[in-house]
Amino acid sequence: MNTLTHSPLAYAGSKHRALHWLLPLFPRDINGFVDLFCGAANVVANMADCGPRYANDANPAMIDIWRTLQHYDPAELEREVDRLIARWGLDSHDPATFNRFRDHYNTCGGSPVELFVLAVHSFNQQIRFNSAGAYNSSSGKGEHWFTPTARENLRAFIPRIRDVEFTCSDFTVFDFTKLNADGFVYADPPYTLGTAVYNDRPHGTTPWTVDDDRRLFNLLDELGAHGIRFALSNVMEHKGRNNEPLQEWVESRGLLVYSINIDYASCNYQNRNRQHATQEVLVANYRPDGLTQDTLF
Repeated sequence: MNTLTHSPLAYAGSKHRALHWLLPLFPRDINGFVDLFCGAANVVANMADCGPRYANDANPAMIDIWRTLQHYDPAELEREVDRLIARWGLDSHDPATFNRFRDHYNTCGGSPVELFVLAVHSFNQQIRFNSAGAYNSSSGKGEHWFTPTARENLRAFIPRIRDVEFTCSDFTVFDFTKLNADGFVYADPPYTLGTAVYNDRPHGTTPWTVDDDRRLFNLLDELGAHGIRFALSNVMEHKGRNNEPLQEWVESRGLLVYSINIDYASCNYQNRNRQHATQEVLVANYRPDGLTQDTLF
């Protein structure tokens, strides 16, 4: 496996902690890859030698960022980010400077690069908009800045997404005719058992629900019926609650389920009592090469 590259945005729900578990579970003979809920684009950026790559998300803000950043020279982009930080005094550790920059973005219809800089300096790098469409994440107050690590991630990340085709749509209307029998679809939707920010949709729409899960299950059924391999990230249990719709779908279709052992020790929503642990899984309609029954959930 190539050296892993991390997204320059720590977007909620990102799979950067799970990459070393996920990627070995993907097929090795992919010719056409779809990251159906790409978010921070960690997964698609780390897919190599897999033919055409497609990344979709229903959040237009995220897609605008990646469509813009993918065409930048990394050094030029870093200079542009530094100019914005200096112009607005975002390295002053004063939340008031962040608020002024946020007001500028909302008033003047800021660019995707400005939105990227806002996100880097927002609390937990959350990208949130209110019902009127205005960016309303609060300042990170020094927690998230354009750090040396963020700079390194940005330099390495941009070349990895250079030839990705980014689309913004509901997952049901993505054009799957782009794929042939060697294609592969990875789905990492919001989790109905979770309460993270990424459980929200863009302003003007409703949060992700069990009905959306079932729509996704039906879509994956259709892909499987056409010979397309797919994998779905989700949770089987969270804080003592079982994901019954997922369990029923998996059992009725005879799908394989693999444990993804992500360390959530530093996350504030992870209860130390193992009875309330979050059990992440990967559901697949194929058996990964070289893996045995011992890897099953």
